[in-house]
Amino acid sequence: LWGLFGNVITVLVLTKQGLRDTLNILLTSIAVFDTVFCFTQLLQEGIFILNNYDTHAGNKYLIAYFQGIVQWNHLALTSSIYSVAIIGVERLIAVCFPFLAARICTPYRTKCLVVLTEVFIFTFTFPQLFLFTEYKFQKHLVVRLIRSWATNSHAMFYWIYLMPLVQVILPLCVLTICYSVIVVMLRTAFKKKSKMASKITKSKKLKELKIFRLLFTLMTLALISFLPAVLMSMTLFSTKASGFVLNTDSFDFIQILVKFFSHLFPSANFIIYVTLSSKFAATYR
Repeated sequence: LWGLFGNVITVLVLTKQGLRDTLNILLTSIAVFDTVFCFTQLLQEGIFILNNYDTHAGNKYLIAYFQGIVQWNHLALTSSIYSVAIIGVERLIAVCFPFLAARICTPYRTKCLVVLTEVFIFTFTFPQLFLFTEYKFQKHLVVRLIRSWATNSHAMFYWIYLMPLVQVILPLCVLTICYSVIVVMLRTAFKKKSKMASKITKSKKLKELKIFRLLFTLMTLALISFLPAVLMSMTLFSTKASGFVLNTDSFDFIQILVKFFSHLFPSANFIIYVTLSSKFAATYR
């Protein structure tokens, strides 16, 4: 509920400012996707809670969830991660090519990139609607989902290899590379500014140095926050690919951690690029 409320407020604030800035466009898209993700997650948790009190009604809504809602949950999560990856690329361009960034990252190109990304993700996640189609009704109205794709080699390839690769591993690896380069460049600039500040004390250079230290700390924390998600996603991918089957508790725990760390990205980027946007710009001025 807190995440849903916060993302709705973020959408209202950013849209009120207009979508004329590339960063506002990307942050608005992240907030929208996180809103959809939080809403679908609440539906899922609500159905599981209902199932504890009314098994018949809970199973009925559970079937409806897997038939028409689960795709939007995965779509929103994947879209959020890809939007944050785009922000990482945009920040990398701003740091590496500060004089060309304004011409490369225009609002029109950003909107087109967001739309094309969503079309790709929607097309990729669409087959998920057909992965859970067979149901077996057992005693006491207990429903067991049967994955009809288990005997289909193409469906297995999609579920085991393509889904974790495209949905999590690929965008997070892109984000890791971008932030790693940014952190290295910030570290190099930090050393140069330290030498300048040691010569000119109690001046504007010293103030800029304090700002830079704050930005460097925040970006380092952002890098640390999504590295566990990359490692856990790769572990999950290699586990599925090798044929070793995790037990339900371990699988659910890894999935929860991946989603948790994935949703630290919007918060970290919002703090760095919105709350401290003027300070970030001043650092590279």
